[in-house]
Amino acid sequence: MSRLALGILGWLVASLLPNASGVMAEWDVEGGTPGNLRRTGWSREVVKRGDKISVVIHPLKNGTTGGMLVRANRGDGTQIGT
Repeated sequence: MSRLALGILGWLVASLLPNASGVMAEWDVEGGTPGNLRRTGWSREVVKRGDKISVVIHPLKNGTTGGMLVRANRGDGTQIGT
């Protein structure tokens, strides 16, 4: 993960992920409102710079690299949040 930021509208995760041709691309993933994320176990301390996580998202309809977070798992497979 390259950066994680809490914005007014929710969490934005910018991750480096391989695209269809295997080239690494930056994706912006929105996680919902800060209050809802906190209630489900997310905080600024949950994921640190450099942590490897896997995410499942609902991709953007316009085809750009981004989407809405469905779930996230740490490298060991444990789920982040509920």
